[in-house]
Amino acid sequence: MHFPTLVSQSDLSETVASEIDRLLQKKAATREIGMGAVPPPLRDLIEAELLLAESSHDRSYHFDPAAVAKAEDFFFATLKAR
Repeated sequence: MHFPTLVSQSDLSETVASEIDRLLQKKAATREIGMGAVPPPLRDLIEAELLLAESSHDRSYHFDPAAVAKAEDFFFATLKAR
């Protein structure tokens, strides 16, 4: 998906939308932005979304260990075959 379109269709605060726009403009002017601190408005948004996701997650579901082991064996066998 086109990220600016996604942002424009999301319910984001003006502060978050402006910070995203600023970073996209900076990215467009340079090859890579590099590493650095996450801007506070974006950090706060990410933390809030993760808390929301965690609170809505049904933790009563448990994986069957045998099924997990079977899936792991299949995955690694497939990986080795390549």
